[in-house]
Amino acid sequence: MKCSYLEVETERLILKPFSSLKDNEELKEELIKSWDNPFNARYNAEPDSRKSVEELMAEDEPTFTNIGAGRDYYRDTMFFRVVYDKKGNLIGSCRFGKYPESKTMKTWDFGYNVLLKHWSKGYGTEMVKKIIEIAREEGAKYIRGGADNDNFGSYHGMIKNG
Repeated sequence: MKCSYLEVETERLILKPFSSLKDNEELKEELIKSWDNPFNARYNAEPDSRKSVEELMAEDEPTFTNIGAGRDYYRDTMFFRVVYDKKGNLIGSCRFGKYPESKTMKTWDFGYNVLLKHWSKGYGTEMVKKIIEIAREEGAKYIRGGADNDNFGSYHGMIKNG
């Protein structure tokens, strides 16, 4: 890896490790509520939001030792980040990194979640653009991202970024 990606900046956003939530219960609860909101949660894969946030806050950076080992190794192959705007407001969360089911180091995967109150502001599109840029810098030949058919905002953001 060329960089640890502890903090990643875009034009309007800063992506920080989940440990940035450690001393801020209010922001942690806001993220958990977003993940649990039925309207937003229908697109999320995490069944237990509170547990997931706590686990991600305690995670180290990925070691990438389990490439090719399968889906159970996302935590070892992904950077998990909390997304803030440059004023410090919570925008959402994302993950990006090497796809653990791939036999090569050339396939990357990503996902993201934007708080409902920040939908339709282009934040998802901006995150995807930066994630693709990082993946390409790291030598990715293939980049995976997915969205439910009715998740038009995410789908649009991915299409817009190729």
